[in-house]
Amino acid sequence: MGGLGADSRAVSESAGVAALIAITVLATASVGLSVIIAADGGDGSSFPVEFQYSSDLSQLTVFYDGEEEVRAGDVVVDGPAGNFTWAELANVPENRSIAAGDQPVFLNEGSAYGDDVAESEVIRVIHRPEDGETSVAVWNEGGGEEEDDGGLPGDDPTDDPADPASATGVNP
Repeated sequence: MGGLGADSRAVSESAGVAALIAITVLATASVGLSVIIAADGGDGSSFPVEFQYSSDLSQLTVFYDGEEEVRAGDVVVDGPAGNFTWAELANVPENRSIAAGDQPVFLNEGSAYGDDVAESEVIRVIHRPEDGETSVAVWNEGGGEEEDDGGLPGDDPTDDPADPASATGVNP
């Protein structure tokens, strides 16, 4: 007869395959989540600064607005002109603490930043303490990307005149 043993073996092989698939999915998900968290800069917290832009001066002013004091050398301003610590921009020692209400830093040609800031530029302020989580604040995160203005067909050089579906603002 032997039918009962063959059925039991088939069930255990199916259960084994299902268990292996589940383990593989969990392992892949945990690695993927770790990569996403690492790429996000830790816990994803935002560094507490305020940005004020002057188009007349082509200048970005950055104010620290946090509840806790931070070391000026642990704060990096990253932009097209390069990477500068808050200490370099404020002309203070690296180990000086900065607190809310302290003198802001100025990003313009006449400052340590060394270049004017255009409205389309992206500036990141990154806090990297030696013993804590990295946090980031971003000014102009969109980077001045142009949006589709819904122009006429043929305005876009990628439009294919032979394909009516590719024309801007035209539904086939």
